[in-house]
Amino acid sequence: MTEATEDKNTPTEGADTQIIQRPGKMKADHFLTIETRMAQQMYNGRERTKDKEYITGFNRFGGLMTSLYLRAAQDDPYFDLWLINIETLLLETLDELKALNEQLTGLLNTNKKIEIAVPESINPIKVRLGFRNPYAFKAADLIVEFDEICKLLNAGRHTARLTHEQFHHLRQRSSKAIRRLFEEPLKYPTKGMIISREEYRQGTRKALEAIEKWGALDDDIVAGTRRGAYAPPIRKAGFNLSSKQKPKRPAMKLKNSTEKPQN
Repeated sequence: MTEATEDKNTPTEGADTQIIQRPGKMKADHFLTIETRMAQQMYNGRERTKDKEYITGFNRFGGLMTSLYLRAAQDDPYFDLWLINIETLLLETLDELKALNEQLTGLLNTNKKIEIAVPESINPIKVRLGFRNPYAFKAADLIVEFDEICKLLNAGRHTARLTHEQFHHLRQRSSKAIRRLFEEPLKYPTKGMIISREEYRQGTRKALEAIEKWGALDDDIVAGTRRGAYAPPIRKAGFNLSSKQKPKRPAMKLKNSTEKPQN
């Protein structure tokens, strides 16, 4: 019986091997389930008509947040501040809805001998979430909470745990809180002038215009030490020059010149 020999071409255990082929892009599908008509209306918002004002819905809010998010990634300190403002309001609104949810759940269970079931949709709808910013996904939690609150409100009114007046008051209170958040990004510009932190520090003309229009910034915002929990990584730092301000590329020398062309 001959002893087996080790194949030198076979990688040994623990040996480093180089993988030439790169993995493909990451992809995932995200969905939001909605059960009540009121939550669906909150998602869609409302177009302006002769009789009714425009209402910003969740879908529009998500699009606006993408614009703010991408601008913050360009090292503009004002957009960092505005993301913080929106994030703070978003978390406060979520806490408010969760508290109301717990209040209504307790109201339906005040009598231990009566079991009140929360209604469920026999045909819920699923909508795809394809936003490019985490703030929209966090705001989707608001739609979920509001959807559950609407179900609890319907159960409370149907079983005489809530009067009609209480039903409309609590529904209006919760929907108003969400709409206040959805309208917050409308206060901030998503187009036009953008400045960098370095421009702000050096007090350039654009920086002075921004201060006059939007106010001075706190030092920690300018330094970048205070940013939102979901703020994007900064992809571009330094001066943001417009096409007119960018230095021109040096002219190429003729081929018969002894000097090498400058890049």
